[in-house]
Amino acid sequence: MNKLNITTDCQSTVIGVAVPEGPHRDGHLFVMNAVVNRSNISGGVTQLMPTGGGEPFFEDVLHDNEAIIIKDAAMWHHATNILPLNGSSGHRDILIITFNDWAHRRYGEEFERNLGVIHADVN
Repeated sequence: MNKLNITTDCQSTVIGVAVPEGPHRDGHLFVMNAVVNRSNISGGVTQLMPTGGGEPFFEDVLHDNEAIIIKDAAMWHHATNILPLNGSSGHRDILIITFNDWAHRRYGEEFERNLGVIHADVN
């Protein structure tokens, strides 16, 4: 398992770009997106769509303490941009947890060596 915390901020003059890369897959077996906090925003709609793109087959706003778990290879996922409700500022905090079996783990010495991060044996 890996985890990532993301806070997307917005202001009256700045759109909060929730997913800069657009609709995508992450390359894990399963991905959980959990909304920790939504404060003074509209948008941030979670979307699931067929691999390769197309119209979403699922769209919903996840509220505080709600999550969705997806089989990453089976679909693309995305979230729409956020805007403040009253013209001041707002934010959306999410927790992403990714799941892989041991053979496909994405951390540790072997993974880092394959990425070129470790260039020689550390022993």
